[in-house]
Amino acid sequence: MSVAKNLRLLRRIRGLTLEELSEQVGISVSYLSRIESGNRRVTEPLLFKLSELLQCDPTEILSDEPPEKQIASLGFTSLSFHRKNQPEKVSELMELLEKVAGQLQDSTASLPKIPVFTSHYFKNNPWTSQSSSETSTLDGVPLSEPTDWLPCPPELTTVQNAFAYNVVNDDMTPRYNPGDIVFANPQKPLMPGCFALVIKQDDTSALRQFVKSTGDTFTLKSYQDGTEETLPMSAIKGIYRIVGSRELA
Repeated sequence: MSVAKNLRLLRRIRGLTLEELSEQVGISVSYLSRIESGNRRVTEPLLFKLSELLQCDPTEILSDEPPEKQIASLGFTSLSFHRKNQPEKVSELMELLEKVAGQLQDSTASLPKIPVFTSHYFKNNPWTSQSSSETSTLDGVPLSEPTDWLPCPPELTTVQNAFAYNVVNDDMTPRYNPGDIVFANPQKPLMPGCFALVIKQDDTSALRQFVKSTGDTFTLKSYQDGTEETLPMSAIKGIYRIVGSRELA
């Protein structure tokens, strides 16, 4: 079993939802979801926090063998691991973490990748023009070089120009928080209240909430101050709906 499968199984055994466990751990739901999907590594502090909350040995999260066999091989007593009481086991545990992480990396190496960007384009106010420090790497969307590449979610493998964005501000809280990875999908239908990256024909852009469309116009709302504006469809070059990992389908 992988770290992702172990963690998901242990969470379900404890009867916890993603939201409940992420709140107890102190991380975002999307961060925990990426760990459970195998797209994010478990750090040492997080590993011990998770094992404490799930009432298990850290090896039960890391193991690629049946938990009982792995616990016995490292000499842990189930439900009794304490880092301060067994410091000699920490190095063995982290070696196991590196091993499993390497296996996870190998298993995802052949999967399609999606670029992760950070850009001034993602702002609520005002309409922002392209800066000289950014280059147009996607059709109609000026962005800097990708800061990372992630395995592409199956729902986006056939979506041209879809990309991921690392949230760095509070422009979309509480739905999406700093540190979350969200996805920009130019093909997903807009729904009232959803976030969208809107690019106008003059190449200015802004992050807005979609209100409604009449066929000839789009009504958008600033999330910060609630101001609404209606734009003719002819003024819009493109709209990328912003979705979290749980909204991809």
